[in-house]
Amino acid sequence: MRINFDTKSNSRSTPHVKLKFAEKKAFFKRVLNLVWKDHKAIMTLVFILIFISNIGMIFNQIFLGKVLIDGLLTDHKNGGLISKDQFDWNKFYLMMILGVFMFSLGILFNFLYQWIIVKITFKTMAKLRNDLYVHSQTLPIKFFDQNQKGEILSRYTSDIDTLRQFISKSIPATINASVTLIVSFAIMLWLSWILTLITLLLVSVILYVMKTLGSASGKYFRKRQQLNGKIIGFTEEMFSGLKVVKTFNQEAKSVEKFEKLNNKFFEAENKANRIANLLFPIAMNLGLIVFATVSIVGSIIISFESSRNFFGLSVGILFSFSQFARSFAFPISTVAEQSNVIVMALAGSQRVFDILDQKPEINQGKVKLVKISKDENGNFIEENKENLFSIFAWKLPNKIGNEQYQITKGKIEFKNVSFGYSDDQLILKNISLIAYPGQKIALVGPTGAGKTTITNVLNRFYEIQSGDIYFDDINLRDIEKSSLREALVMVLQDTHLFTETIRNNIAYGADIIHEELMYLSADTANISYYISNLKSNYETVLSDGGNELSQGQKQLFSIARAAYHDAPVVILDEATSSIDTKTEQLVQQAMDKLMSNRTSFVIAHRLSTIKNSDLILVLKDGQIIERGNHNELLTQNGYYSTLWANSKVQA
Repeated sequence: MRINFDTKSNSRSTPHVKLKFAEKKAFFKRVLNLVWKDHKAIMTLVFILIFISNIGMIFNQIFLGKVLIDGLLTDHKNGGLISKDQFDWNKFYLMMILGVFMFSLGILFNFLYQWIIVKITFKTMAKLRNDLYVHSQTLPIKFFDQNQKGEILSRYTSDIDTLRQFISKSIPATINASVTLIVSFAIMLWLSWILTLITLLLVSVILYVMKTLGSASGKYFRKRQQLNGKIIGFTEEMFSGLKVVKTFNQEAKSVEKFEKLNNKFFEAENKANRIANLLFPIAMNLGLIVFATVSIVGSIIISFESSRNFFGLSVGILFSFSQFARSFAFPISTVAEQSNVIVMALAGSQRVFDILDQKPEINQGKVKLVKISKDENGNFIEENKENLFSIFAWKLPNKIGNEQYQITKGKIEFKNVSFGYSDDQLILKNISLIAYPGQKIALVGPTGAGKTTITNVLNRFYEIQSGDIYFDDINLRDIEKSSLREALVMVLQDTHLFTETIRNNIAYGADIIHEELMYLSADTANISYYISNLKSNYETVLSDGGNELSQGQKQLFSIARAAYHDAPVVILDEATSSIDTKTEQLVQQAMDKLMSNRTSFVIAHRLSTIKNSDLILVLKDGQIIERGNHNELLTQNGYYSTLWANSKVQA
């Protein structure tokens, strides 16, 4: 009897189209929220410090114009400057002390807010990098199959670094610029409306030119960031496969491909910087242009008494205004100066958030894998999964007592399963098979026939398009993915060992390491003799993923890891296809011990390794074209018979 719990998924993809401006706004808002959500109080303090530091600057500008020139030096009754005897020295000293105090306060607070923002930046980046890694661990295999490793790694490094620069430099500069802009504009309007109008017209024209140049450079900065990821991905791939490159004498072609990528990167960076370099002279001289224009126009107005009186201008007001006009232009220059960082941060944030926005693999399912034992009354009770004397069982919903537990047996059934990595190209076509508990099932066929794909859908690394797969008569869709994968162990052709001790590599995934089980697993894998001859035995650290080991030794360690976890089903994915024949015998013995009393799926290019399988499934073009044991298939005189004959000739 098959068990289905009819778990329905409500997830669906909804097309979501945004305007470019809306996208940019959303990204910037999200980046700012990274800082704000965890540091509200400190960021509020930063705002206050920036405001006070600006007050110090504003006071000194007003002091020089309105207070010193108009208040202390100008003779308002007779016109011109006051005499030496009329000068109020006490007031002057007081103003000077106050001016120095406000100036010093501005510098101090400027230093404080920059020191605080740097600390916040590093905390934020550490958290973002951690969140990125944690989320990456929840993503389906499909994401990693579709993206180069190096390209993904570049998001952890260069892309996050662009965000670091944006938060530590551009955000405080923009906040400071905004405060300066608003305050300067308000005081400029208070001092002289006509000069304010002239300033706004001049700045508007310059801003339009800067915006046009900024948009052009932004396109190339985004392209630069994408190419940077491709270069890192290509380099990582080439270094990983350096032996293959050298074996086939492909060094020159590898260099040629790298140069093409590097030239594209240089071209994008060069174009971006060439346009950006036009921005800088305009931005850096904006204040001087505004200052000079305002000073000239203001001087002309003051030179005529009628216009001077009409517009209410004086030498002191003009002096203060020209300073504020330059201060008004300075924030615009600052933002323009940060334009490269801002554009690169936008591109970087898109790539970082692209990972964070990927939908995680959902670990849903009503059936869980647990470990059970019997109490003195014969009733099943759940045990800690590290308990060696308990057995695996499926915990079924809506059941009570012993009925809620179904001891795992290892029966696997595919019923009319079809699957493709893309919807328009099926790899598996209407596959049906039954693997009974303890059976050894061999999958053979040419490359691309669908052998490895069967193991991928059995692990639910990918979801099938149609049909059903059952584990102990329970639909796989009803089993938690983590529980399903705990009930399956794999020995892959590309064995991966971690830079850890041998002990931790064998017991990888276990919370508690049982010494006896570890030794037993090493014996099962025929690797205990090798370990015992090492200086540190099981405490030996395998450096760089076990580079000091042969391919055969790596596979023996992988078999030991599989044996340690004692799952009811084992998958051997082309485990003997990349080792020499001499080592194959040792590995084959270990595999036979591992497969004993377990349901096993074996994929191998060497047909001699699966000759004694209970059932051999011959796949071609995604379909099972023949099935039976070795002798039965030979008598059919079909495709398997041809493969077997060819293998004997090659041997």
